[in-house]
Amino acid sequence: ADLVLEEGKDFTRKTTITSATQKMVLVTAIANPDRLTPFLPELVGKETYPDHHPFTKEELEKALHVNEATSILTTRKDAVKMEGFGLPLSILELELEVGVHVKEKITSFLEH
Repeated sequence: ADLVLEEGKDFTRKTTITSATQKMVLVTAIANPDRLTPFLPELVGKETYPDHHPFTKEELEKALHVNEATSILTTRKDAVKMEGFGLPLSILELELEVGVHVKEKITSFLEH
């Protein structure tokens, strides 16, 4: 398939935050964390780690304390690694909305 997609034309990114608090610190271990910047609310701090970092409860508690944050803002991917620590998490939900014309092109390609 020869399909090149352009953001804003062929797809858009939609974000929501579950369990948002007034003072959130971003803590994430994803490749290229700067791509989150356009979707972030006002934060009290940012802590980024290498992709697939295995978080410890101590480093997350430190991020909360140092930034005087009321919760950790993180992606669903990273939240899975943090949920067992009992710390306040706010989840940045990321979704793509793909245009109908793109879906039609994909369907047409798959049918041939």
